Amino acid sequence: MISIGFKRFVVPFAMSVAATGSLVIFFASNIAMIGVVLTLAGIGLGWTMPGFYSRVSKLSPPATVNLALSLVVSSQGIGSFLQPYILTGILKLTHQYVGRFSYGIIGFGILIITFLALFMSIPKHAEQAK
Repeated sequence: MISIGFKRFVVPFAMSVAATGSLVIFFASNIAMIGVVLTLAGIGLGWTMPGFYSRVSKLSPPATVNLALSLVVSSQGIGSFLQPYILTGILKLTHQYVGRFSYGIIGFGILIITFLALFMSIPKHAEQAK
């Protein structure tokens, strides 16, 4: 059973697992290592998404939960569409055409979002007093 205090950190923890997997691909030296860290990244993302949906549901007023979740799913679809174009632009700007470099960029991006999620998960002083 997960304690109440740890529940708020499940999403940042899962995102850090995904970020670690993506960043290690950048340094991977053989195909077996790539397979292991891709599995690690997949497990992290598999933990992240249900926790994220749950968090959105809890933070939204009951009357707008469906709207909030539909906006999240729509944003993910738009992000999935735009990601290859943005990543290609970054790769062209940096003159890097190795596939591993793109995983480094993705891992670094997930790491930044992880720190934002961690910062948002820390309770504020008013909430701690309750």
